[in-house]
Amino acid sequence: MKITKLRARWPEPDTFSLFRPDTGEETIFVHMLSPAQLWAGGQWVDVTPGACLFSAPHTEQGIRAAGCPIFHDWFHAEGDLSPLLEKYGIRCGEIYYPPDDGILTHDIERAELENLTDAPFSGELCALRVQSGIAHLGQALLRGTPRESPYLYPAFTEARKRILLRYDHPPKVEEMAAELSLSPSRFYKLYHTYFGISPAKDIRLTRTEHACRLLLQPDLTVERVSEQLGYSSVFLFIRAFRDETGQTPGAWRRSHLAASAVK
Repeated sequence: MKITKLRARWPEPDTFSLFRPDTGEETIFVHMLSPAQLWAGGQWVDVTPGACLFSAPHTEQGIRAAGCPIFHDWFHAEGDLSPLLEKYGIRCGEIYYPPDDGILTHDIERAELENLTDAPFSGELCALRVQSGIAHLGQALLRGTPRESPYLYPAFTEARKRILLRYDHPPKVEEMAAELSLSPSRFYKLYHTYFGISPAKDIRLTRTEHACRLLLQPDLTVERVSEQLGYSSVFLFIRAFRDETGQTPGAWRRSHLAASAVK
């Protein structure tokens, strides 16, 4: 498998419309973070956030806005993906709604970072990140809805999307808990039960991933990166980044830019 194109949380305007009569030699994957219409089974299908679709090589593929801007993860891959998809019980042309789709965005974001670095083995690591996303999709489909308070799960997936999409200024847990008529402690417990991570850790990881992407832009100072990520001070950013990566932002930038220059 070779990833030829890949983007996480990719935006398109509310006028966006794309239709491919032939995907060529590529398998195309889309994961919707907003309502849209996808081409499936020879017709346009209205989908809600969380929808996933693989389009096989030499088939029709399309996506278009449904009255609002589009946000989605996507990738194009060369090579025969059918054994891999079959292994995880996934069929091309079928729309899936995994109960926990946030980890897909997480995997594709990490794949995108590898794709952008152009460092040694970045292509292999990018493909492995994508394969991780496919495995997580298969796992989520098999696992189904969490057993504890399953009626709240859809509301929590929406809350998590809000948190991760607004990672620079995330809503407060107390506010989201109140919206669901839950105490903050109950919200924390269910969030960890559903997603295996705390809201604060989720935000830190997301900020770190975006930090890595921004740090690869030499014209952005560490202070400016910190501001774009929503940190109240550059010192808090440096400490949080070091806690997650083991390096300061400056050291991480120097090592990765140097690796790219050598290649």
